[in-house]
Amino acid sequence: MKSNTIRVVSVCLLTQVVIAGFVAPMGLLSEPMAEQNGIAIPAAAAQFSYLTGGVFLGYILSFWVFDLFRIKTVYCAVYGGLGAVTLLLHVTGSLLVQSIALLLIGIFSSIAVVTAGTIISRGWHGKPRQALLVLQDVMFNGGGIAFTLITTFYIARNLQWTAAYATAAAIGLAAAVLAAVTRLESGTSGRVASEESRTEWNAGIILVGISVLLFMTAKISVFLWAPQFVEQTFDVGAADSSQLMRNIFTAALLGSIVGTYIASRVPIHYLLTGLLSIGLVSLWSITQSASLETVLLLGYGYGVSVSATFNSYTAFGLGFVAVPTHKNVAYLLLAGGIGSTLAPLVSSKVVEWTGSVHSAMMLCVSLMVVVLISIPLLARTQPMRIK
Repeated sequence: MKSNTIRVVSVCLLTQVVIAGFVAPMGLLSEPMAEQNGIAIPAAAAQFSYLTGGVFLGYILSFWVFDLFRIKTVYCAVYGGLGAVTLLLHVTGSLLVQSIALLLIGIFSSIAVVTAGTIISRGWHGKPRQALLVLQDVMFNGGGIAFTLITTFYIARNLQWTAAYATAAAIGLAAAVLAAVTRLESGTSGRVASEESRTEWNAGIILVGISVLLFMTAKISVFLWAPQFVEQTFDVGAADSSQLMRNIFTAALLGSIVGTYIASRVPIHYLLTGLLSIGLVSLWSITQSASLETVLLLGYGYGVSVSATFNSYTAFGLGFVAVPTHKNVAYLLLAGGIGSTLAPLVSSKVVEWTGSVHSAMMLCVSLMVVVLISIPLLARTQPMRIK
């Protein structure tokens, strides 16, 4: 593999580590954020809707930003902005400024993710593209493990809740430096839409977007409330709740490595259906278990289920169009961004209305049922496109 190709792949994969650094620790950061700002934990959890809302807005902007600017320019600019805004988040004491900073962090992070997805979708085809998209989940899950440990370390030493985010931003800046010395646009045009064929849309890819929206609503809600669920149900502290998250991301990392191999060998909807089935069974069992040890073990099952799911969805959705463009990639990521945005808002309201974190977890179970049913039905609509 040529050195520039290695750098291109590295730049694309690092985007997943960065966004994992902002998303994965949310459940662990809700309490220290609440304490620092003098607000209730549900209110602190709801603050992260600015972050996930920013992700949503970033995906919308991605429909047009590549028509105006070159890929490398976009990538370096968004990570430069991410570093500056994260520094602002770290030093400010204003809740309003924190909200704005979280919004901008989400915007910059999601545009970088679309950039990476566009590079992969245009530079590779068939099974190699499918495998590389799933490999992005390996990096997200590896980042999730690392940032769960980093966040726990920072919390134990009473550091500011934004310390983990500062670490993620530093990785983003390093990725921008690497991108600056890499030919990101080899195999694509600088402005990716100007001379491409017209973007194809059909019912299949649109419905896949709706399915991924529901999946991400459930996934982010679990990340947000699982630590509080463990602490409240079993009357334990942050060390035990963070152990659940470590188990989830450890299994997710291992599962995504295996999933990358499977994705290069079988139709992607088989992999996706299997992962969602494991997720539904594991999540239901977690909500019904009376043993902390059992819940921690089930965390491994849930981790496997989210191991390669999101980018399997991306590969699945792109299989419905003959020539994917950046708008197709942005749409699928946008659907996931909408789900991520809804997750803190909807799940926080459920907790407020019911007074129970268990209710938020059961909402996730219900969403997983709908999502699991949707995949085999969608796979039958255009069987010749799903390779």
